[in-house]
Amino acid sequence: MIISGETGHSKFEDYNFRLALNRFPDGEVYVVGDRDETDMAGARAIGAVGILVKRGYFSGKKVKNADYVVKNLREALEVIESEHKKRAEA
Repeated sequence: MIISGETGHSKFEDYNFRLALNRFPDGEVYVVGDRDETDMAGARAIGAVGILVKRGYFSGKKVKNADYVVKNLREALEVIESEHKKRAEA
């Protein structure tokens, strides 16, 4: 798990996204976030699965980059489990 607040790098930079690709070289990378313009755009740029948690101020914004839109982190985990299972069966 990579948390931008812990790495000291903003999601406006590509550092955290590149770090994810390096840390998980099998390509199974999931980005969970609440901002389509930063979190989901970054996920799309690296070929990761983008899971947007619609909440707060951003809940009413139009979604352009997310692969999935969920209501909470539990639903995000369900998406990750489902995607992981699909990859394992392929």
